[in-house]
Amino acid sequence: MSSDVSPGRIRAYHSGYTPGRRAGQVQRLHIIREDGKFPGRQGLCGQPAWTTTKAPVVIVDPMPAVPPEGLRWCPLCIGHLADRCGRIEEVAATLAADGTVEGSVP
Repeated sequence: MSSDVSPGRIRAYHSGYTPGRRAGQVQRLHIIREDGKFPGRQGLCGQPAWTTTKAPVVIVDPMPAVPPEGLRWCPLCIGHLADRCGRIEEVAATLAADGTVEGSVP
């Protein structure tokens, strides 16, 4: 499923529940899908990226090297992006070489 993806064309987003009672629930920074059924309106993981009444979408363009404070990468989006960029084997090899995952069974 590789395609021509260059870093300058990659955008990210998160929900903009700020301020509000759900602001603390926003934890993931997603990668925007630029193809498929909802280009520019969905994450690579399938998470909707459209504004609702109480949750505007915050677009981060271009995708940052490090998520903004208080957010972390969506693991599914990062995995899909690594695959699209042709680097999934490199990521898998790096993880296998490390040999440990926090919370894994020994």
